[in-house]
Amino acid sequence: MKIEIKPISEDMLELYIDEEDYSVADIIRYEILKNRDVIFAGLTQIHPLSRKFLIKIRTKDTPPLEVIVSSGKNAIKNVEDLLNSIKKALKEKVSEDVLS
Repeated sequence: MKIEIKPISEDMLELYIDEEDYSVADIIRYEILKNRDVIFAGLTQIHPLSRKFLIKIRTKDTPPLEVIVSSGKNAIKNVEDLLNSIKKALKEKVSEDVLS
């Protein structure tokens, strides 16, 4: 994955995500939109045949770069929680199978 950040103004920037699929970019965009200080966060694929995506972000008071960092941390935590839930479910399934 390659990341490129282009500041547009104090309250706006463009985040380019290259060599990744739509799902990863959409998870990041989703987390960005949870922030109450975000005015706009849009996601687009640069070209249908490429794996490069653009997320445009505009904020009120918080610098957009801070929003990206906190959103990335939230996304990581959510994925870790999902992984832990899957592991727990697998352990319970294995225990059930052994007892059957």
